[in-house]
Amino acid sequence: MSAPLTAADLEACFIPDSLQELVRVVGAEGALRLVAGFGGLTLALPTRLKPDGDLVRLLGWETAEALVAWGGGDRIYIPRAERALRCLRDQEIRRRVDAREPVADLARQYRLSERRIWAILKMPDPIHAKNTLPNTATPRQLSLF
Repeated sequence: MSAPLTAADLEACFIPDSLQELVRVVGAEGALRLVAGFGGLTLALPTRLKPDGDLVRLLGWETAEALVAWGGGDRIYIPRAERALRCLRDQEIRRRVDAREPVADLARQYRLSERRIWAILKMPDPIHAKNTLPNTATPRQLSLF
């Protein structure tokens, strides 16, 4: 099983500025649910929640209530966040391979080729490599600073 998703995971995965405030209000999971349900759309937030409303079904009562308390009556754009979602998918693939899940199974589940899974595994991991620089500087280059 994978580790819980955090706001830091999203930040490392190039979260759009327009989504950062939503992460603060509804959490990382809530923000991802909004992207999945309404990505690319402008959402008119109600001033009052309905128990059978779209937001409650998508987020649950407490999270939807927090969203309405924050921006009820406003219209907000929910970005598609494709780059962040792809980064998170790749991170999940890394975690599952580390847990010894077969690459072929992951390729089927994510509808990718095995070659693409292997290519993802070879790419730098932006979540764990954030704020690190490659150790390729020569002494001569370092003397410039």
